[in-house]
Amino acid sequence: MTSNVLTCWIPGEPATAGSKRAMRSASTGRLVVLDDCRRSGSWRLVVAATVQAQWRLPCPLKGPVWLNATFYLPRPRWHFRRDGSLKDGLPPYPITRPDRGKLLRALEDALTRIVWADDGQIVGGSVAKVWAMASPARR
Repeated sequence: MTSNVLTCWIPGEPATAGSKRAMRSASTGRLVVLDDCRRSGSWRLVVAATVQAQWRLPCPLKGPVWLNATFYLPRPRWHFRRDGSLKDGLPPYPITRPDRGKLLRALEDALTRIVWADDGQIVGGSVAKVWAMASPARR
């Protein structure tokens, strides 16, 4: 069995997918389903472009795929003192929204037809949310 590994840093703040809302188009009268996260479309484009620039294998892959993903989320401004240092007693990991399942769904959707034919091919892996190390002055 051959194993192909792509390690890739995706710039920007991750966006979620998952929650949807339906509305009727004023011009056509048809139902349209939209993502609740307005940033998800642009983040998916960044993911797709970044991975396409680095991926050198014939795509989409066939067969089972393992996906390991780490999402780096910015700390809220209130985590920092005025001098830029971190306050004491903060949670070591992001334990609030966005939830890891919706982050993973956005990543899987962004890479469908680019790395794999269908995200149903993903059979295992790991997902983590961690704090990015940027201070509020850089944001």
